[in-house]
Amino acid sequence: MSRADTVARFGRYYDAFNRGDVEGMLACVADDVIHDVNQGERRQGKERFHAFCARMAHHYRERLEGIVVMAND
Repeated sequence: MSRADTVARFGRYYDAFNRGDVEGMLACVADDVIHDVNQGERRQGKERFHAFCARMAHHYRERLEGIVVMAND
């Protein structure tokens, strides 16, 4: 994947995150995504990541601003 494609993918991911669009976030990650939860266990796979995101979206809304994505070859 090119540097521009990588940066664009992260941009799509964070845009989806800020909209609360779990499906949009899932479209940006690999099937075997690994998610290390701050206060919990490691989750692997889109199904487990989806379940986590859905549960969090039920409890609160989060927004990320000022994100800078850097990539190199």
